[in-house]
Parts: sequence; C-alpha cells; structure tokens
Amino acid sequence: DFLPTEIWSFTSWDIATCFYPAKEVSGDFYDVFDLPGGRLGLVIADIADKGVGSALYMALIRSLVRVFADQTLAEDSRNIPPKTDDTEAEPMDTVNRVLEVVQLTNHYLVRHHGQEGMFATLFFGVLDPVSGSLVYVNGGHEPLYIIGKDGVKEELPPTCPAIGVMEDLKVKTQRLQIDPGDFLLGLTDGVTEACN
Repeated sequence: DFLPTEIWSFTSWDIATCFYPAKEVSGDFYDVFDLPGGRLGLVIADIADKGVGSALYMALIRSLVRVFADQTLAEDSRNIPPKTDDTEAEPMDTVNRVLEVVQLTNHYLVRHHGQEGMFATLFFGVLDPVSGSLVYVNGGHEPLYIIGKDGVKEELPPTCPAIGVMEDLKVKTQRLQIDPGDFLLGLTDGVTEACN
C-alpha cells in the first residue's frame, strides 16, 4: 500500500511498473513522484532482509527521500530557466541537490537506526521530462540500463555504497541523456536471483 497507486504521466513519456513480492510484505520498492520545476523523482530500492521489519524501513526511506527531495529541489527550482529542448537548460544545482538528498537520507538512517544493522541499496534520479536529462545516484543497487533500438546503450552501475551503513558516505552523482526512443530499465535482485 506504500507503493504509488498512480504514476505521473507526462507528454511523450510512458512509465510502467511491476511488483511481485516474494512474501506478503517486502522491503523492495519503487517510487515515481513530481518535484518542483516540473521534474520527476525516480526511486528503486531494496531494503536488507524480508518481512515486516524491511517493509517498515521501506516506508521510512521512501518518506525520507520524498521529503528531502521536495525540500532541496524546491530551492533549486527558483533558478530554473524557461523550458526548452536544450539539454543545457538544466539548473546547475540539480547535481548537488540529488547528492544532498542521498546524503541526508543516509545521515538520518545511520544516526537514528544504525545500531539496528538495516541498510538499503537505492537508486535515486531526477528526470527533466522536457530535455530528457537524468541526474542520479546509485547507492549499491543493481545496475540500471538505458536501452535503445540496438540494445543496451549504457549501464548505470553503483556510484556509491548502500545507504544506512556508514556516516561518511562518499556519494557521486552522474548525469546522462535519455534520447527519444530510449528506455530506462531498473530492477531489484528479486529478478537476478529468481530461480526457474
């Protein structure tokens, strides 16, 4: 019930999700939500372990990412130039804001829940649906893929370790362009570890 019931729709973009938990409750989750400046937040994550404990951490991390993204990117949205198809029209601070969202989430988890040994792999990206620019952090999650008409164009491997483990997390952001006809594929290890 914590997963989004409606996926935001944008002109010229199709977004689809699929979720089949191994048990009644799960720590895997995805999220798609609107952000200031007409941007879109994209999240896919996997909380350590399974069951109710993982599901509760999933709800916490989902809320933290949403709140921190809304707060930090609201500051950034006041400086967004008019929307054009020019990929350079992206605000310069978006990279720093995405980094800040992951750092704040990690800091909260370590400070308040570090002793419980729970952690999460997390992909968090901010998509500009006008330009196709995606700024992201992959915190120890399964690689995501940009797939074009000829197959895999780009792999998005981890840019930092999983969150919730260490206070001094070295986070790196990446920026890439999603071109017309491309699609971004993300999954959790529930796919890669599945048996016949």
